[in-house]
Amino acid sequence: MVLTNTVGIDPDLRVWTDFWIQPNLGDVAENPATNTSSLYWYFNSDGAVVMETASGWQTCTNDIWGHSVPPATNNAYVHIAVFRNYSASNQAVFLNDQLIVQDMEFRVPATSSKNVFLIQSTNSNCWLDNVWVQTISIRPP
Repeated sequence: MVLTNTVGIDPDLRVWTDFWIQPNLGDVAENPATNTSSLYWYFNSDGAVVMETASGWQTCTNDIWGHSVPPATNNAYVHIAVFRNYSASNQAVFLNDQLIVQDMEFRVPATSSKNVFLIQSTNSNCWLDNVWVQTISIRPP
């Protein structure tokens, strides 16, 4: 499953993407086109988010302060929010309102005109709901 929104190329751009997903646990995308995705992640069979970072795969069982993050379960929605900062070329990821990753580098150059989140492979048991996207461009005075 791929969630995409097109944004302008602006070094001062900040993008906030907010959505709910009912994951199919352990469903990893096969042969994904990751050269256009800013984030590549999936939910493992234990319900934890697994994402590809510059230093390799990271399993997010705790938030950045070390607090345990409750795992996702089949047939239950989870809340995902991603904040992208183009001027710093990094992003932060929230799972059910807990910050699980911050200052993560973009997978593709910041000049990409697509804001793409590869969540997992297309599956009839995986649903997106209440997708809400807000894009804010902040320019220096």
